Amino acid sequence: MTGHRASGTAKGAWRALVLLLVSQVPAVAQPALNLILLGDSLTEGVPHLNGETDTYGFMVSQQFPGSTYVKLGYRGQSTDYLREHLDGFLFAVLKADYENVLVLWAGTNDCSSGPLDCARPVYSNLVAMARIAHAAGWKVVAVTMIARGNYFIDAAHQAAFPANQATLNELLRHSSEFDAIADPAPLLADPTDTSLYWDGCHLFPKGYRIVAGLLTQAIRGLP
Repeated sequence: MTGHRASGTAKGAWRALVLLLVSQVPAVAQPALNLILLGDSLTEGVPHLNGETDTYGFMVSQQFPGSTYVKLGYRGQSTDYLREHLDGFLFAVLKADYENVLVLWAGTNDCSSGPLDCARPVYSNLVAMARIAHAAGWKVVAVTMIARGNYFIDAAHQAAFPANQATLNELLRHSSEFDAIADPAPLLADPTDTSLYWDGCHLFPKGYRIVAGLLTQAIRGLP
């Protein structure tokens, strides 16, 4: 019995030593996020009836303590416009000791009023913007295009939208040009769902929370 007690005492002392050593290892803090959101009125957060808290940018930032975010939501604009306005400012807003992430969510306006075969031009613009951002030192997350049921220039664009949406989203999902993809499209597939969609195009907070949740997962999965 004495030998067993001695052995148990030794094991207890060893466990105490291990716990002491582990407790002295400093925790690795997740870097704060420097988040730039580039897109259209969805990035702006229309209708944000309750203010900034309704926007997906705010929702994502709350998941990363100490983070900052800037929304560059150009209402009604296409990816051609966004590409033209994505320039050297990315160098100026890069932050040392932060995880610098650019989110690209755009293309719905191209497909509602631009070329009828919009998917590949949109993808090309998103890739071009991702390359500019990578060269400046940013990681890039692209967001898939969600369904839309309103604000088309004509019936032909409305009829072509679902096929264009599917083509663009498949290009994004299989692309190696982005560091991650957030894919809310399958969960936001019905623009007539008034619990998610405000006007068949923009989202209520419940819809933006879906986008924010998937975007948060994508950012946490970045290398």
